[in-house]
Amino acid sequence: MATDVSTASLQDLLLSSSIVEEQGEDDDDAFLEALQTERLKRDLASMVALDPIAARALLPADYSPPSEADAAVIRIQSRWRQRRAQREFTRLLWDKYEADEAARRLREQKLVEDTLQMLDRLALQRKMTAEAYMNKCRKNHQNRVAYSIQCVYRRYSSKKRPSTSMTSSTYLPSVSGGLDDADVVRPGSR
Repeated sequence: MATDVSTASLQDLLLSSSIVEEQGEDDDDAFLEALQTERLKRDLASMVALDPIAARALLPADYSPPSEADAAVIRIQSRWRQRRAQREFTRLLWDKYEADEAARRLREQKLVEDTLQMLDRLALQRKMTAEAYMNKCRKNHQNRVAYSIQCVYRRYSSKKRPSTSMTSSTYLPSVSGGLDDADVVRPGSR
């Protein structure tokens, strides 16, 4: 018989805990008071289990520990709340993980983009340096070619010019003592 009573009270407690979500706002105050009373009883029961002397000092004289059925209901409710809390905690952890993972992917993407930009700038800088060097080489080559052309031209033109002792192309016969015009060397005549 005691088993039937404890099973029935266990079922009643389970039903009352499952109906809690279906109750309206009118029953909220009554439910909160009942919940606080049950919480106080649970706290006192755990206090009795931990330190009976301290519990006797705090407990009212008419206190009786919860029955086995009530303790079972409390354990079931505790496990149920624990499961719900674990699910919520897991969901929150998963959301945080997804947010962290998205932030990490964004950081990696930014690093990749920055690295690619840096490599592009480095390649462009190398290309510009190589182009500047090639331009310098071309300019030096042009200068060498121009210098060699000038040297060849000067050698050629120096062979065509008259000797440097006669500086003037006009030679006066009266001054020189009667030289003919045929003896005068003119530039470009040889």
